[in-house]
Amino acid sequence: MGAWGTGPFDNDDAADFAASLDHLEPEYRVGAIRSALTHAAEQTGYLDRDAGSAAVAAAALFAAQRGNDIPIDCIHGPKQLIPELPDDVGGIAIGALNRVLAECSELNELWLDSPDAEAWLHMVSNLAAALRSSPSRTVEQ
Repeated sequence: MGAWGTGPFDNDDAADFAASLDHLEPEYRVGAIRSALTHAAEQTGYLDRDAGSAAVAAAALFAAQRGNDIPIDCIHGPKQLIPELPDDVGGIAIGALNRVLAECSELNELWLDSPDAEAWLHMVSNLAAALRSSPSRTVEQ
């Protein structure tokens, strides 16, 4: 994994996910974000790092729309407008982050073997806390 920082878009897989959103017509971006989150949240086997990275990035996009002080990297994050994400995406995002942090998650394994593990875990924990405190979230986790 090419990573240069611990932010939600600070790795090749997340940057690729953001670029893929930019290549979609606006009406398909919400579905792509929901799909990335749902794929991670519902994965029962081994969660590959690319799916985990996309889920973290997608969760950050939802949190940022809710005004939770989650920074979206203006260089590696999406350049095109992300339409308003529905409230139910917050609950899916929390499930996805829980799955990313669980056993059998390649992204988690890679970061735990890194000297920046604590910073990455802090970022994901802050992101999950922001999602849980989002006033418009309708799904409890």
